[in-house]
Amino acid sequence: MSLWFQSFSFGQPWVLFLLLLLPLLAYGLGGRGRRPSLKYSATSLLKAVTKTPRFGPGKLLMSLRWLVAILVIVALAQPRTEQSSDKQQKYGIDVALVCDISPSMEYRDFILDGKQVTRLEALTNAVDDFVQARPEDRTGMVGFAGNVYLLSPLTLDANWLPEILKEVVPQGGTAIGEGMFGGIELLKNSQEESRVMIVVSDGGNNSGRSPLDAAEYARKKGIRIHTLSIISTRELLKMKSEENLMKQVSHTTGGQHFTASDSSALAGIYRQIDQMEKSRIEQKQYRLFTQLFHWLAITALILGLIEFGLGNTILSRVP
Repeated sequence: MSLWFQSFSFGQPWVLFLLLLLPLLAYGLGGRGRRPSLKYSATSLLKAVTKTPRFGPGKLLMSLRWLVAILVIVALAQPRTEQSSDKQQKYGIDVALVCDISPSMEYRDFILDGKQVTRLEALTNAVDDFVQARPEDRTGMVGFAGNVYLLSPLTLDANWLPEILKEVVPQGGTAIGEGMFGGIELLKNSQEESRVMIVVSDGGNNSGRSPLDAAEYARKKGIRIHTLSIISTRELLKMKSEENLMKQVSHTTGGQHFTASDSSALAGIYRQIDQMEKSRIEQKQYRLFTQLFHWLAITALILGLIEFGLGNTILSRVP
């Protein structure tokens, strides 16, 4: 019973205020009933043969009328019980993955599931986990070496991106800036409020436009860039200047820079970015109700018919 009461509500509760008018209406109509037209001078004789009931026919009919009025008002307030409720929250952004596909990404110096794999294979595994965890996000992919390659437009197909990355054949050169401009082209027409680019490279920019110019252009377009440098332990000192460049790129757009030297660190960084880049874009609550007003309306109709029938037959007044 308590659960039923907790799920009970009115669709139009303001209608219930009409109930407050009923006492005023009753007061205004008090004693103003239809008076019988039959007159008799010797009322003492009538008293001798009749007794006035405490609850006479007139009061019964009036009570039925007020009850009908109450039922109609409550029915108009749309009483209902909640049958089920489903709250949905959606999180989504548009993401451009800008990936280095130069020959150095073929270095087999990462360990994945106990096996030695290339940097590109480790990246593919991290990207797979990343997109599978974001079914509400559109994600596109750009590959860069000496040139830029559109690997995938923005899509919700989480299985497509890792598969296309597996088919990539590494090319010579490392045009990080050009890859970033390709990512901007992918995102610039997006209507989403939040747009993010993740740039991954294991080397320094050696051709094309400057990554800093691309970062400034992205900032003007409202695109946030996170950068990820893949650097093995033995390369940490040698790659210091390249890593500093990637830090500048991310800081220019309000993003963050990360460094990965193994597969677990690479996967962990993508999980961290996944948590950072969640923004609520929609919240809806769907509620299914069982309407009760028709039962009140039917009851009011039946009582109204009873009142009408009694008032015009066995409980009718002598005119």
